[in-house]
Amino acid sequence: MEFDLAGIASRSLARALDALIQGALLFAIVLIALTVLGGEGAAALVVVIVGVALVVLGYPILTEVLMRGSSPGKAALGIRVVTVEGAPITPRHAFVRAALGLVDFLLVPGGMIAAVSALLTERNQRLGDVFAGTMVVRERSASTPPRAVWFNPPPGLEGYAHRLDVARVTPDQFGLVRSFLLRSPQLAPEARAALSVRLATPLTAMMAHTVPPGIYADQFLQCVAAAYQRRHAPPPAATAAPTAPGPGWAPPPPTGPMGPPRPLPPTGPGAAPPPPPPPPPARDPWSAPS
Repeated sequence: MEFDLAGIASRSLARALDALIQGALLFAIVLIALTVLGGEGAAALVVVIVGVALVVLGYPILTEVLMRGSSPGKAALGIRVVTVEGAPITPRHAFVRAALGLVDFLLVPGGMIAAVSALLTERNQRLGDVFAGTMVVRERSASTPPRAVWFNPPPGLEGYAHRLDVARVTPDQFGLVRSFLLRSPQLAPEARAALSVRLATPLTAMMAHTVPPGIYADQFLQCVAAAYQRRHAPPPAATAAPTAPGPGWAPPPPTGPMGPPRPLPPTGPGAAPPPPPPPPPARDPWSAPS
């Protein structure tokens, strides 16, 4: 699972907004101690000390617990605190983050420790996040949300894709193939051909597979993507299941203007094998301009 991590800029702005709210609360507490209690005596001092503790430690704990990992500043910036597994935080996580926040933000130089820690950690974690096992993720983003994409084999290569052995293909390799296939319509023909060969050549070696003549490199990659998805995450039967039984994924034979369906070849001990399908247009699939 991948998360859209919040950056240092958005987290700093959220922290600044929360600091303004905390400053207003501290000002109100001091004002109460000066006006109501007269500003003298132990009672006023106790009110100020307790108030500072509640604002500095209680504010982040209460807001993150009651707002499910958020705070007024974080909510304004569209970010939220979650565990490293992506689950909602508990009061223990909020307490550890608030306690280490004294080191992250109040020690000299203020905020520099949190910024350096976020830059050096993989999940942009400050010290409080590291010890609490949390991270800050982005809930709202201007980018388009990810969508699921299902790859189908090129027309005429359904059976070939069905026979491909993609057991050795790793998720990272599939991710590269997926990225290429999604971006290939925007590439120039020369760049698309060269990049498809660069991706397909190591795949064939790793799969110990010999590509039949007449299959282009980008067609091979599309077949690999379709076979990988069919092996690991088959689509719902209502949208991708074949409408007729058979060894491959080919649709049923056409009817109407294209002519009636072709009859099945005869079977039996003396029946001749069906003629092979016509080969694709002859061209070297692995040739690409340098």
